[in-house]
Amino acid sequence: TDQSPLHKGEYNVSGVIGPLWNGHVYGMGRQMNLIGIGVFNYAAIGYNKSLSDNLFADVALHAMKLSTPRHVDETFGISGKLSYSFNSRMSLHVFGGFLFTPVTSFSRNDYGGSVAFDITDSFGTELGIRGYREYPFERGGVTPILMPYYKFKKHKVEMDFGGFLQEIIYGLFK
Repeated sequence: TDQSPLHKGEYNVSGVIGPLWNGHVYGMGRQMNLIGIGVFNYAAIGYNKSLSDNLFADVALHAMKLSTPRHVDETFGISGKLSYSFNSRMSLHVFGGFLFTPVTSFSRNDYGGSVAFDITDSFGTELGIRGYREYPFERGGVTPILMPYYKFKKHKVEMDFGGFLQEIIYGLFK
């Protein structure tokens, strides 16, 4: 942990709160100092459940707050995900979510699906498509998901390169 005064007050906690209806209620919270910008707070509470041996469901409520010297921005959301495991190395994910910012009346829907492949015990990739729609601007789009990941002990490090891939393809055909 960085003990410098720049990071005073930061925290990151998460875990299972308890069992409920043969599933689990979980929570998470985070505060992060964005140096020169302000403070970012995030909290979520969710519920996940195994619907069968291969089918899993997850739903969560989110709250985010960005505090800067002259402005406070709050966003609330709900998200859900269904996952189906074909075997120990391949799974299908379908997801959706809705975010709302009360001050600006801005909202956004996100939805999509992906397939995850574990190539080795510690490396894999997720391929899919993500759609979004923003209101009140009435604009939306579709982006590919290309997300390699690396599993290290209990941690999973991943990065989505889908946007980069989309820009490269658009650049080639302009």
